[in-house]
Amino acid sequence: MRRWKDIYEQYMSFSENPYFEDTFGHSVHHYTDIHALMSILRNRKLWLSDSDFLNDRNEVKYTLDLISNICYKEFDFNSREMNKIFDYVSRPTWNGQQVFIMSFSEQDDLLPLWSYYSQVDGYNISFNPPELISASRQNLDVDYKSNREVHKVSALDRVKINLSKVIYNEEQQTEIITKITKLMKKAVIDYRQGLLSGYMINKLLIEYAGILRFYSLNFKQIHFEPEQETRLTVLLEDKNLLKQYLNHRSSNGIVIPYIELNFSVDQFNSVVKKIMIGPKNNLDVSEKGLKSFLYHEDYKESIQITKSLIPLRF
Repeated sequence: MRRWKDIYEQYMSFSENPYFEDTFGHSVHHYTDIHALMSILRNRKLWLSDSDFLNDRNEVKYTLDLISNICYKEFDFNSREMNKIFDYVSRPTWNGQQVFIMSFSEQDDLLPLWSYYSQVDGYNISFNPPELISASRQNLDVDYKSNREVHKVSALDRVKINLSKVIYNEEQQTEIITKITKLMKKAVIDYRQGLLSGYMINKLLIEYAGILRFYSLNFKQIHFEPEQETRLTVLLEDKNLLKQYLNHRSSNGIVIPYIELNFSVDQFNSVVKKIMIGPKNNLDVSEKGLKSFLYHEDYKESIQITKSLIPLRF
């Protein structure tokens, strides 16, 4: 029994995150329209949408195809265990868990993003990554513990929060998938040789499937690379968390599940670093109105207001 436990703990130590980091040396920027901008700043809330409702469904197919090719072709691993792994990775809600995403860019003045996210009549908000992550974790924990009769543990024991750069390079994507899949294969071999119990192998396969899916949510095809996207990702791992945080909104005739991250006035003053006004003909009037709005909503004057340098052609 002790040998099983030692081997299991060795496997769990391999699941540390070697690719995604919470540390950034620069701001990240969220492109949006005027209505969402005012809602975010007035309510001090960020909305993260369920990852299964991403705008580009081909994105999901792309990552699943990558995983499938490596799992089933390179390793010829068409076993019952592998089918279970792929089922966990590919199903929309797996093992009672849901992943929620908010998108940012490393670039603050890109015409394709102005056009796509704000119809060339929008704004973007620049966030301080360390402050954003720290405040998000703190607020989730405080909210979760507010009902102390029900919640005796920290929310952070059951939630993963990452701010991660999207990986566009297929070679690096393949490297990540291959590493995790090799660990899965080795775990099954150890189980068949009696080195792991049935309970431990099942738990390991579920854990690694979750890691693989979590990574894959940050994979995109190379032709999207000019967006230089960064994603704030929140993984909720139990039904109590989902019940407490899950909301729904409508968009283009579809009901979309989402969660809210709530911030105090002081927190948002630290989290928000800059607001850029997108390309438009009335930049000066837009700046004046935005300054009045920020003052009325108790934001510090240290929040910088800038204007897009992209000229309009109409």
